[in-house]
Order: sequence, then structure tokens, then C-alpha cells
Amino acid sequence: MHPMLGIAVRAARRAGAIINRAARDVELLQVTRKRHNDFVTEVDKAAERAVIEILHRAYPDHAILAEESGASAGNAGESEYTWIIDPLDGTTNFIHGFPQYAVSVALRHKGLLAQAVIYDPTSNELFTATRGRGAYLNERRIRVSKRAQLNEALLGTGFPFRDLHSLDEYLAMFREFTLRTAGQRRAGAAALDIAYVAAGRLDGFWEIGLSPWDMAAGALLVQEAGGLVGDFRGDSGYLDSGRHRLRQPENLRSNASSHRAARGQVGGVSQSMRRLLRLLVAASIPWALSAHGAELRVGLAADVTSMDPHFLAIAPNINIAWHVFDALTHVDEDTRLIPGLAVSWRAVDATTWEFRLRPGVRFHDGAELTAEDVVFSIERTLKVPNGQYGIFTRRIVAKEVLDAHTLRLKTATPYAMVPYDLNSVFIVSKKAAARSGPEDFDSGKAMVGTGPFRFVRFARGDRVELARNDAYWGAQGGKSAAWEKVTFRIVPTDPARLAGLLSGELDAIEQVPTADLPRIRRDGRINTVQKVSWRTIFFYLDQHRDRAPGLADKAGRPLERNPFRDLRVRRALSKAINRPAIAERLMDGAALPASNLVSPPVFGYAPDLAPETYDPEGAKRLLAEAGYPDGFAMTLSATNNRYVNDEQIAQAVAQMFARVGVRARVETLPLNAYLPKGRKGEFAFAMFGWGSFSADLALRALVATPDPDKGFGAFNWSGYSNPHVDALLERAFASVDEKKREALARDAMRLAMRDHAVIALHHQIAAWAMRKPLAYAPRTDEFTLAQQIREK
Repeated sequence: MHPMLGIAVRAARRAGAIINRAARDVELLQVTRKRHNDFVTEVDKAAERAVIEILHRAYPDHAILAEESGASAGNAGESEYTWIIDPLDGTTNFIHGFPQYAVSVALRHKGLLAQAVIYDPTSNELFTATRGRGAYLNERRIRVSKRAQLNEALLGTGFPFRDLHSLDEYLAMFREFTLRTAGQRRAGAAALDIAYVAAGRLDGFWEIGLSPWDMAAGALLVQEAGGLVGDFRGDSGYLDSGRHRLRQPENLRSNASSHRAARGQVGGVSQSMRRLLRLLVAASIPWALSAHGAELRVGLAADVTSMDPHFLAIAPNINIAWHVFDALTHVDEDTRLIPGLAVSWRAVDATTWEFRLRPGVRFHDGAELTAEDVVFSIERTLKVPNGQYGIFTRRIVAKEVLDAHTLRLKTATPYAMVPYDLNSVFIVSKKAAARSGPEDFDSGKAMVGTGPFRFVRFARGDRVELARNDAYWGAQGGKSAAWEKVTFRIVPTDPARLAGLLSGELDAIEQVPTADLPRIRRDGRINTVQKVSWRTIFFYLDQHRDRAPGLADKAGRPLERNPFRDLRVRRALSKAINRPAIAERLMDGAALPASNLVSPPVFGYAPDLAPETYDPEGAKRLLAEAGYPDGFAMTLSATNNRYVNDEQIAQAVAQMFARVGVRARVETLPLNAYLPKGRKGEFAFAMFGWGSFSADLALRALVATPDPDKGFGAFNWSGYSNPHVDALLERAFASVDEKKREALARDAMRLAMRDHAVIALHHQIAAWAMRKPLAYAPRTDEFTLAQQIREK
């Protein structure tokens, strides 16, 4: 728990204790009315003083904005940190004996909500959230899970009115709203109602006239739980701007004839509805398909961290790169190698490959593509500081330009993988990219490619905007894509991404939440497609250090030796995992239990390897044989925004380990924080996912003995090393006989997996969803390519 959140929790509990004592005899309380149906008691003031005292003692320089004392208690205007406090949200309920009230504490840093606490003293329920780290109820992670048609939703509506002059407006709004929903009105406590939305107890909540202390903590809770939170995005200044009184978006219009009739009966209601506070969490709102022109809005499931196509080799970055740049070789939907910028290639001899470029290809700035650009791009992969693409080019020891459209590449030893490796090397303009670093690509200065779209803008953590390249070499009928503009929205939270599609804010999404697939398939407005992915989810185990981080005995003392170096321990942990249960229940059937590091359709898959049988008793025996009869403690590290259900999978595996005596503390991080830690060796047991179009290439990256000169072991976080595996890979890469190469790749896979170089978990089944009439041919490589999304 973040230290500042811990202080806020202590303050909220102190206030809750005061409220609980006073609740024993509320009739003795002195009550003051601030305005109609808005009261304050001495309990509010006492609870507020207690909260302020704790916060001020811990952080004397912070500003404080409290409901009763305003900004008088802190350094208003002088601090980047502001605590926003409602010491008793739901005072009206409290004084009437209705147990629906809470303490709300939020921290705003530089205009963005950073920490949130809502404490219900009646039921002793504690809701907490930290920006970017999730929302929790009593220390258990919560995610919005309720998804229903709006006319089936359970909605909290807040208190009916504050001022008598607004009663008619409220009644008109409420009549309109209840005619089109099954909304239920009860006495409100805004902060607690919004917390209930985050926990999935309510599908949504709405009220007019909220103040910052009413909604600050709840807004962060819903945001972190993954809900669609109206305008509660946490943007700088939004709490004070009044933007929570939203105009209803134009695409949120019901098409039901009964709704049209109802609108005709209520005069002047539409203006009132525009003041409706929309906090509809993952509600399936019927929309009329509006004509968006030629704009496509796609929801991505993972963060895009760099525009530089030669810097960070992670799938979200590569996905964007395929829109702006091209490679010499492409792959089709089934990962078969096809021509790209090269129309042909051939092995001249055992160590020389010749590529002939497609004539007439031009970069976005009008310059013609030549062999010099290809040579420059290959060389650049080795020069970008901390770049990860050298794995694909280090075998090339010489480049020879024969003419503007022909070049030869030489390797020191026979190497059949050059055409495959060059599928991962994006070709940039030598003119635009010379002396350019990753920051020049992020800004757009060097983002000059030959791809189907031109770069427009990269807003880190939010979106990537592209415009169609009408001069694209792959154009059909003079246009490369149906879309003049494409916006990739970064929406890593599953419920929020799905809500964006259902509300009409997005046209297509990737990684459809597995639990929602059956319902989405029944939705007549949505098309869904699925395909077995090349991505395998697995766990690394540190095998190269005598002592690894996070490993201890049950008393917390660091272990004298690394248990993961013992094959019996690795086998035990593998046996402790119930793969069918994860695939069938947690993944809702959208996964295949894995025994290989590549999925069944991929070249080099070894079909005779079977997934490890779930055998907890056998796991216990192996641990005892290895000298750990009582097990041990460890940290299980995983992403929380990269792979399908990644955090839930980590928690499930930790519970399975507990059954065999291994206590695993789960640590999850966003991808952009996770990868640097993994590369630095800060994990001992860590989740990862990998996709490749051949088994030998996957093994080269993940389990081969690290050797930068050969491009071996670039992502070998385990530090695993087996000379026999390395030798088999060398022989496979030297063979131009596909059958011989596949046999060698399978032998290497068998050897590595039986040695538990890593623990394979499952192969993902990739899923996309899009509004009709859009269609997409699903891809084994999981990429979401806008140029291939078209109307049927």
C-alpha cells in the first residue's frame, strides 16, 4: 500500500470510529441545515477535525479541501498536493438512522487524482485506489463486472434535489430517465454509491450538482476498477470545472419506439437531460450507428511506449509500426511469410542472401525507397541505445548494394533465417532518420515510412493518431484503407474497453474480455472474431543466481540457495498448476493448456509433448525430495495490463502454489514498469508472453544461452543455459531444408521443456469485437491492423 494511502486509511478509520459512536443515539445530535435536504452535525465537524489532524501531522505542507472547513486548514494554492475530504457523506441518511453513509478522502497531485479512500463504518468496508495500481475492496482487487442493457440496469440516483426551485427539473429528468431504464431511487450517499459502482453492486449512478468531495474518491475508484465514468477521467482541474454536469453525447440515443413516445410526452426534458451526470459503468447503451465519415477508432489493450521502430520490441509498439512502416518480408493472417518491400529473395550460396526491392515505393515525404534505406535501417538496429532489434540483424556481417533495388546480405556461417528475421526490421527513411533517436520518432519528426498510414500524433498513455497514405504501394483502387483517419485509443482496462465499444465511443476493440464473449456474440450490433494465437503465456524461473530476489523461508528469512536451480522444484511448481481449470474457468475457454513455447499451428511445435498433468500430491513429494518439505515463500511477478486476464491468472496460480506449501506473494505492474524490472533481473518468478512464427526463433529469444553476437537469449530472464539446446538451434538455423530444420526445432523444444527451462501455461485465443457492419480477418500474430478492418 502506498504510504500516502496508508495515512488516508488511518484517517478515514478514525473518522469512522467517531461516527459509529455517535450513531448509538443520533437524537441527541445538534443538526444544522445548510440548505434544503442538506444538513451538517457536530459529528461531521468532529470527524473532519480528526481526518485533518492526521493528514496535517503526516504532511504539513499539503493543502486540504474539506466539505465543512473548505480550504482553511491547509496550504491552499501553495502545494502540488491537495487532500479532498468529506468526513460524513450521507449526513441526511445518518440523522434519520438509515445506514448508508461513508467517509471519503482523496488526494489530488498536480491536478490528477492519485489516492482514494471510501470507508463505510456501518459495514466496516474499506474501498481504496491508487492511480495506475487498481481499486480494492478490503484489500481484494475489484473490477467492474456488471454489464447490462441500460434498460435492465440497476442505477443509484443520488438525492432527489437540493433547492426547491430545481424540483420540477429533477422530476422531469427522473420521469424521462425511469421511462427508459429500470432505475431505482433510494436515499443517497454519492461517494458510497460511486464506490458501489466500482464494486459492481450498481451498474451506474447519476446526480446533479456534485461537489469535488462528493465524487473525487469515487471517481478514482471507478476509473481504476475499469468503469466508464462519464467525464471522471482525472484530468487536471476537472473537479473544479463543473464538467461533471455533462451534456449527453449525441450517440447515446435510444432507438426504442417507446422511448420516442415517452420523449414526446415530456416537454423540455432533453435540455434537462443534458445536465445529467452520466456515470454509466459498462452499460450496454443502444446506439444508432452514426456516420463517422472515414474515421476508425480502435481500442488497444496494452500501452504503446515508443514510436521508434528499432527501440522496444514489444507487441503494442510493433502493432503501431506496421501501420506507418514496412519490412522487406510480411506475414499473412496465418503467419506465412509473404513479399513486403522485397518482391523476392533467394539464397545465392550458403552465406549470402539476395533481396530484390519493389520498384516505385515512396516514403511519406515523397522520396523513393532504395537499397540504401534498407542498409541504413539494418545498421540502425545495432546503434539505437538500449534497442532490442539487434537480435534480428547481428548475424549479418556484410551488406552489398548491387543497384537501387537489389542488395545482398552476408552471414559469417550458413543461416537460413535471414528472411524471417527481416520481417521484424522496419525500413525507415535514411534521410529522415539519420541522427534521430526515439524522441524524434515520438515527436513525429522522424516518423517517415512507406506504410499505409502517415503519422499524425502520439499522446503517451492515451492515443496514436494516423492519416491514410493514399500513395501506399499496396493500395487497391487508389486507396490503401477504408479510413481517412485512424485513432488508436490506449484502453488497458477490460471493462472500460468493452464499454467504449458498447457506448459507440470505439468502433473496434482487441482482447475482448473472455467472460463477456458469450453475451457479445448474442448482441446483434456486434461482430466478433477469434483465432488461436501464436502467443504462449509462461513463467520464467531464475536459474542462474545462487540467491534470487523474493525467495525466503516461511519465517521470511532469505533462502541460502535458489530452489529454482533444482529441476525437482521446477517440476513441482509445474505440477501444482491446474492448467485446464485456468483455460476453462478463468479464460472461459479462450485458451489452450500449453506444453510448448509455440502454439499448435506454429512451425516446430512438438505434438508429442503433453501439458503437465495437475498433480498437487506429486508436487509435494518433489518439493520434499528437493529439501523443501514445508515449502518456501516467493514473489510471483506479473503484468496487470498486457495479457488476457494476466492479474487474475497470477492470483489463481498463487493460490494453487499455496496448496502445495509454496506461499507466493503476487506483485503486478503495468507493462511499462514491468519490462524494465524484468530486463534488470529484479524478478525470480515472472509471467511473460511470447509469439513467434517458428519454434526455433522462440527458443532463441527465450531460453538460448545469452550471446549478443548471435542474437541468442535476448529475453532469457531465467538465465537458463543448456549447450545441447544451443547446438540444436545452431543446426536448425543453418539448414535450408525445411523438414530437417523443423525436426531440429522440435528436438530443441522437447529438451528445453522437459528441463523446465520455463513453465508453460497456455496459448491465448485472440478475440476482436467491432460494430456492424465492420469485419476483420483474425490474425495468428494478434496484431490489430486498421487497413484490414473494412465494412462487409
